Amino acid sequence: MAAASRGNWWGIAIGADDRVSLSNFTGDDRADFTSPSFVGGNATSLFASDGTALSPRTGFANGALHTPQGIAVDQRGNVWIANHGNATVTEYPLGNPSQARVVAGGGLHNPFAVEADGRGNVWVDNGSLHTSVAGSLTKITPDGQAIGPFPAGGMRSPHGMAFDSAGDLWVASLADSNVTRFAANGTVRAQYRAPSLQGAWSVAIDGDGNVWVASFLGQKLTELCARNTAHCTPGMKTGESVSLSRHGWTSAACSTSLRCRLISPATSGSRTTGRRSTQSSAATDWSSSSAQRHLWQPR
Repeated sequence: MAAASRGNWWGIAIGADDRVSLSNFTGDDRADFTSPSFVGGNATSLFASDGTALSPRTGFANGALHTPQGIAVDQRGNVWIANHGNATVTEYPLGNPSQARVVAGGGLHNPFAVEADGRGNVWVDNGSLHTSVAGSLTKITPDGQAIGPFPAGGMRSPHGMAFDSAGDLWVASLADSNVTRFAANGTVRAQYRAPSLQGAWSVAIDGDGNVWVASFLGQKLTELCARNTAHCTPGMKTGESVSLSRHGWTSAACSTSLRCRLISPATSGSRTTGRRSTQSSAATDWSSSSAQRHLWQPR
């Protein structure tokens, strides 16, 4: 891709028009913060499907962007950005930065991931920096009203999120090393653990509905059985690990496993909102390091 703005690209979202939006959290390295020539960070970038840059070199900074992380495109083409640094969410209506509006309230604090459901609402998880305080969810209605916070079942430091085809929201907890499943109304359905979920970071849903979780601390991928257990090992229950072993997928396992290599981020993720996951990527390398780079944000 041609450079549209420098920075630490954090979230990625692909709209129905195949345009790619990225959130630029900060500079590429510590020196960027003091370099007078640095241009980037606190912005979003936009690319055409062929990699052509559609945003300026400095990116789009409309809407008071502040250390943006999660980003999503809803079924109407609106772009939503979670501003981790100022407890807000920015919307670009129909993807137009010049019409940016900022949403606050509803319990938003240190928002990390943002996801659109199939009903026109946008969900955000809060408290990603807090390992000793329970996180929460905030719902933003189609008219821009922030409602919440919704308790997250005691989950601490929530990070990546993804909706499955039934409309349930799966959220990864970095501090608790588990995944929580929420109903469409924000209530907790269940929490799931696996030995390989060490610092659960990002979440993606594949075409079978199974849930893939990248672990930040364990540097592994874990596949969890979906609500519909038809595509899991017979007798397996929802939330149980489908991975080759209790230790999850590693770089070596992915290099030799047909299943791990076939399920690429480009074809995974929920389709309930008519667009690809914000955690999706065209990358086919499912090594632990690439999973941390490409799976997030988020969807």
